[in-house]
Order: sequence, then C-alpha cells, then structure tokens
Amino acid sequence: MLVNSPLVGLLLLAASVLASASPLLARAASTDSFGLYAYGSGIGGLPVFYSDGYAYIGYGSPLNASSSANVTLTESPGDSTTWAASPNITTSSNATWSDKFFYVPSPQAPFHRVGFTSNSTSYQITSGFTFYGHFTFLVTSSGAWESLFYAKPTAYSGIWELMWNQTDEADSGVVPLTLKNSAPSTS
Repeated sequence: MLVNSPLVGLLLLAASVLASASPLLARAASTDSFGLYAYGSGIGGLPVFYSDGYAYIGYGSPLNASSSANVTLTESPGDSTTWAASPNITTSSNATWSDKFFYVPSPQAPFHRVGFTSNSTSYQITSGFTFYGHFTFLVTSSGAWESLFYAKPTAYSGIWELMWNQTDEADSGVVPLTLKNSAPSTS
C-alpha cells in the first residue's frame, strides 16, 4: 500500500540525504599518488620537497643537502591516513632515500619541523592525514581537524622550511600556510 503523506515524503527525503552524506567524506581522500603544494602570503603553490629528512617548500634545495627530491605521496595500504613518500624521479636526480612517511610533530615534541621518517617516534605523528576537497588536514585522536602548517624562511632565496604549529611570534617571518594536493594553475 502506497502512503501519500507529506510526512512520509519528508522522512524519505531525510533518510536519503543522510545515506548519501556518509560517502562524501570517503570520496574526499585520494587513492592516487599526489604532491603537496603550499599556499600562503607570498607563497603561491610552491611544491613540498624532501631534503635530508625534512620537508621544505620551493624550487631547488639547500646547497648543503646531501639528498633532496621532489616528493610523490600515496596513501599507505591498509591506512589511508598514513602517507608514504617516494622521490619523484622525473624531477630529482640525487634521490638516495625511500620508504619514508610524512609526519608532523606531536604537541609534546620539542621541535616544529615537518618531515619524513622511516621509524617514527612518539614525537612524530604519521597517521591521521586527510583531504577536505583539496585541503590537507590532520584529524587528531579526539576527532578535531587541524591545519597548522607554517613556512619559515631559510638562508636560501625561495626555499622555506615546512613547520607545524609554529606560533612563536618572536620567530619572525613565519607565514601561515594551506597545503593542497592541487598544483597552482598555469593559465
């Protein structure tokens, strides 16, 4: 028997909205390889790259680095919130590393540098990363979504250290950032 009632119609509409909303978050994450690009004041989509275990943004590398490479990230099998890093061999010639994971420092860490590690410590958070659209977030153990990325200038023009939760105002020159998995437009 078909019931023609506005209340039944509203209930069916509400149920379909709730059922279709759940998969939206899952579709926001990428299963393909991707790069990360930094956007902030004066920083218009510079790529994240690896240099001696740390994350930098810009083109080139610190002159004293023993190993630098642009980074390609993929979601780890079994944990889409852990991002495995590998050198982008089409743009890097001196890549001597592999099997690294992207990390941000934990709140207890005595440092603010973002980097790549093979063996994480209690000071390094290597899981919880996700995208909301193209924007990078860390989902904490309490369920909070955080994006606390900053750029700190280096002694090398156009190269910045990628930092996390760097809010010390005495540290001049830091720039709040948004990290995205989309490169800047070339048009």
